[in-house]
Amino acid sequence: MPDWMTHDITCIDLLGGRYRLGPGELSHLLRKKTMQTYLVCVYAILIAADAPGIIGVLSLPFVLVVWAVVVLSFLIAVWLCLTVLVAAQNRLGAWSTPGALITIASVTPAIALGETLIYYGSQGMIGYKLFPEVLFYFVIAEVFALIFLRYVRPGLATDDDPAPRHILIGAEPIEMKDLRHIEAREHHVHVTLQERSLTQRARLSDIVAQTTPEEGLQPHRSWWVAAHAAQGLERDGARHVLQLDDGTRIPVARTRLDEVRDWLARYRSEADGLPR
Repeated sequence: MPDWMTHDITCIDLLGGRYRLGPGELSHLLRKKTMQTYLVCVYAILIAADAPGIIGVLSLPFVLVVWAVVVLSFLIAVWLCLTVLVAAQNRLGAWSTPGALITIASVTPAIALGETLIYYGSQGMIGYKLFPEVLFYFVIAEVFALIFLRYVRPGLATDDDPAPRHILIGAEPIEMKDLRHIEAREHHVHVTLQERSLTQRARLSDIVAQTTPEEGLQPHRSWWVAAHAAQGLERDGARHVLQLDDGTRIPVARTRLDEVRDWLARYRSEADGLPR
């Protein structure tokens, strides 16, 4: 796989949540059975809903082909959008992209193609209507995307063939599974990995923006901790610290204590019996 295919971009979903996605990651997800099952369900819902009113006017096989073309072209368009954004951010620097922009840029050509097929398939009986259909399907696509991001994608990480996910720290790609914790030190970050450590000139905020809540948290403005390394909260005098599985103790800012508790309760089984 080319190096650029392993790069992700930060996106913002419909509810303001952040997630990471890139062309390589999308390609990998599409090979997973859970993802394919989800897409088949979406495909079946679109056919059953029959929003354009083509069932009964066009033959069922043709209807099936139309929706297959629409879904496939949408996925191809999303992949192309991610590819363009990765290339642009590699050249210009990282930024957060509203997922809605990717959706509208992908829905528009997919619906245009579907409307063209319907128009010619019905021999003009069903007119070509790009608007407001694009806006309607944009909303539908955003809802399906939100369901995928919140409920489907987290489960894909447990599939048998997870692809290694990388983030960039400075100019070096680091596998998430090797990452344990990061400490900000002035204009550099000190990164602790499974079997080594490194120091890179980078901003902690730029690194954290590449991660998801499932992968780790920031208990203090100067620290980020990987989920697989976190064990639980402990008291250290008047303050709290985050205990890691190797004995490392990370300070927890007082203003972030509730956030850390909530995160541990949500993502770590070790949250039982945390001090209150």
